[in-house]
Order: sequence, then structure tokens, then C-alpha cells
Amino acid sequence: MYKFSAGLLLTFVSLVTSATQWEVKQNFRYRDSHQTSEILFKDSGKFDKKKVKQGNRWRLESLITATNETSIDKLDWIWRLGYKYERKDDVSLQYKQDGRLKKDKSRIEYERTKLMGLGLTYKQLGILGADRWVVKAYFDSYLDIDYRAAHVAQDATGYQASSTGWESKVKFSGEYSLGPMGWYVTPMVTYRERYLSGWQDKRSDKSVASAKEQRVELGLWANWLMPIDGVEVFFGPLWQRENEATKQQDDSWQWQRQQRLYAYVMFEYEAPTHGFEMEFKIQHGLSGANRYDTKYKIELSYEF
Repeated sequence: MYKFSAGLLLTFVSLVTSATQWEVKQNFRYRDSHQTSEILFKDSGKFDKKKVKQGNRWRLESLITATNETSIDKLDWIWRLGYKYERKDDVSLQYKQDGRLKKDKSRIEYERTKLMGLGLTYKQLGILGADRWVVKAYFDSYLDIDYRAAHVAQDATGYQASSTGWESKVKFSGEYSLGPMGWYVTPMVTYRERYLSGWQDKRSDKSVASAKEQRVELGLWANWLMPIDGVEVFFGPLWQRENEATKQQDDSWQWQRQQRLYAYVMFEYEAPTHGFEMEFKIQHGLSGANRYDTKYKIELSYEF
């Protein structure tokens, strides 16, 4: 198996030509989470407690890529090296029937990830009647994931741990021209899989099981090349199905599945001179567990 993998890698690397293009990306994401409220009752039917929850999330991601052309036309392979910083403001409150605070389990969670990976991009014209189709894929190895909970409220518990994992993603996107006015229809299909190894809390010695995540996204957007140099806008629906699992003691996986629907808008700017690009995305939840949540993303990149 190892000999086969090594041979496959050598064959792939042998396709590479000398041209290399470097790119630095800086992503900033913010999720404005809708506050949820739930009233629980005891078996006797009496009031037990009112639970109020909200979890806003911040993510900063830095990525350096090196893109190399291959001897196959329109096929490039990409080295990836990055760092992710994520913060979740987790508000979790419990109230008594008269409105007084019963418990405060709020805390701020931090996650720092170092990663290294390999990807590819391939462009093909004239398939399925499209102007072009683009395939992008990558496999990232999470070299180190550091977890920590801070600013812990009086009834919450903190934790500190580290683990490893990996993430893979493949995306197919097409372009269908609607005429001379700069309008296109852009279908998109994405599949992502993620694995996080189990970890041990250094403070309480409590074990947390390994976790998996599988996500499928389907988008069908209108794309307008605006009469401003380098500016495009994409908008339309985005459907998402997510499967999450945790590993059980018998080594089986217990899965939970949910579907979401978003309204999606993206503005993209590419500088007339080669190098700088900017993307600004907004996703607003229309249905599912993230209904009413709004996600914002700004991506800045520079090629040299």
C-alpha cells in the first residue's frame, strides 16, 4: 500500500513544470447567531426552567499557497500551509419562573489549528453545454488543534486540550452564459469531509470522543459581470446537508443529520492589474438549525 502511494505521488509530481505562483489569503468570518429560548417542564407538568442560548462565532484564517502548472493543460497542483483561529461566544442561561437567573453556563471557546495540505484545480471548456467547468479539491492535515475555554461563568466548566485531524473538500462549479449583458447561471456542487481525533481535557482528565463531519452543498446562482472593471456579483439559494457523528465506546459512529437552506450573496473584485482580489459573502439562514443566523465572510488575497 505504501509503495503504491509513493509511486502514485512520484508520478503526480513528475507532471509538474517549473512555473510557480504564490498566493497569500486572509479570511475573516463572523456568524451572527439567532438567540433561542426554550421552556422545560417537569414530569408533573410544573415549570422547571427557561433556557436561553446564543453562540456567535468568529474565525480568522491565514493561508499561503504555491500553485504549480503541470504538463496536463489546465491542471495545476497546489501546496497549502495555514493557520486558523476561531472564537465562539457561547451564551447559555437558565431562568426561574419569576425571571430570576438560575444558572449561567456561558463561556468563550477558542480553537487554534495549524494545517498543511495539497490541492488541485482543473478547468475544462464545453462540458454539458457550459462555457466552462472548474474543479477544485484539497486535502489538509491538521497538524495540531488547540482547544481552550476561558471567561467561564460561575456555573460553566472550562477545558484545555489538543488533538489532530484532517479535512478534504472537492468543488465543481460551472458557468452558463445568458447573452451579451454579462449575465451567467452558475451551478455549484461541493462535498466536504472532516475528522477530528479524540482528546483528553488536561484540567478534568475527561475524555472527548473522535468526531466526523460530512457536508454536501448545492447552489444555483445568477452571476452578473457588472459594468465596473473587475466587479462581479453572485446571488441565489444555497442548500446544505450536514451529517455529524461521534465515536461510541464500541467503535461505532452515532450520526445526526440536518438540512439547511440559505440565501446567498457574494461580491467579488479583481484588480485590473494582476495580483489583488477581494470577496465579500453573506449567507442568511432560511430554514434548519441555523434559521435566522447570518454569516459574513471577507477574503483578501494577493498573488505574486
